[in-house]
Amino acid sequence: MSTTFEAVANKLINNNPRSLAFLEKAIATINVEEFNVPDFVAIDFETANKYRNSACALSAIIVCNNQITDKKFWYIKPNTDDFYFSYLHGIKAETVKNSMNIAELWNSELKELLSGKIIVAHNAPFDISVLRASLAEYDIKIPRYQAIDTVLLARKYFPLLDNYKLPTVCKFLDIKLDHHNALSDAEACANIVIHLNNHEPIEVLKKKIIKQLFRAEVGEQLFKIIHKRIEFASYSSEEDTYKDFCLLQRVLGSDDKEVNNKYAAKVFRLMGDVYAKINDIKGNILFYSLAYSLDERCGVKRRLNQLINDYPDDYEEILTMLERDAFPEKYLIYEKPSKEIIDLYWHENSNDLLGCCAFFYRYNIIFCFNYIYYIFLTKKSVQCYQH
Repeated sequence: MSTTFEAVANKLINNNPRSLAFLEKAIATINVEEFNVPDFVAIDFETANKYRNSACALSAIIVCNNQITDKKFWYIKPNTDDFYFSYLHGIKAETVKNSMNIAELWNSELKELLSGKIIVAHNAPFDISVLRASLAEYDIKIPRYQAIDTVLLARKYFPLLDNYKLPTVCKFLDIKLDHHNALSDAEACANIVIHLNNHEPIEVLKKKIIKQLFRAEVGEQLFKIIHKRIEFASYSSEEDTYKDFCLLQRVLGSDDKEVNNKYAAKVFRLMGDVYAKINDIKGNILFYSLAYSLDERCGVKRRLNQLINDYPDDYEEILTMLERDAFPEKYLIYEKPSKEIIDLYWHENSNDLLGCCAFFYRYNIIFCFNYIYYIFLTKKSVQCYQH
């Protein structure tokens, strides 16, 4: 039966259309129409050093009815002379020596500006903790607030970015950014929310995501990124896994590295880990079995044997599926992407020679020649019609 598992595993290696099939499912979970936060205040703190009570600059961007109506910036004098982070933002002790401390700023402007408002920030827990820790130095408690983290928004609405750091998200959305400039960071954060409020058509978003996917890191570097992300991931539903499976399948189809059995086994093991996190026993057993069939030293033997002992009926069902060559659609063993998403990929890559070569390499050369022949016949028909 090991050879049967190995045969299935080999069908998944270098099966790049499977990446698009997962991508299509990930995009289907995006609903930008549901987003609507037209009034908020976007903030960004810069700190003098690693301690949260060392705020040395703050910017606030006021947005009303999805329009930026005011921009504010303050230097803040912290209770420290340690400005270790000057190399990042250029702010030194001399820069803020005549500025207000956070308590004075809070009482003069900030309290009225933030109280009862929706506060938006990129990595909001950090900025909120800086505000709280800095005010705590003066025994001031911040009032109730509602916070929105644009890191979480980006993960939800823009899947498959290399990471969700502010520069990466801004590059994806074509937002100008002078990183570690508090005013620029806060304005960029505000523009992310404004962008979502504008409900960009899903077709435009698809094109951006497809372009991002096939210009991102591949091979070992991508594997390291996705391995770390999955290790600490907490999936609430099967839909949350699609983007990670897309990236894992991308690793199995890398252009820069031969996908040998040992390397593929690591990827299949990680796929099994994802199924374990969503408590999908069949998926967990299946992909651990695929991994073990390629490399018995991949680290799943003990767990796989335990799963087989605890869930013998599920294991027998998987064996039956193998014998009948019939897998549930959700495992996407043979599923192909739709013509629509292949056409979108073709459109995004047809303007440059490298893109065309990548398409030929990834998506079955026979299909490509058929596609070109179809275009040739179409053009010829149009020419005949014109004559």
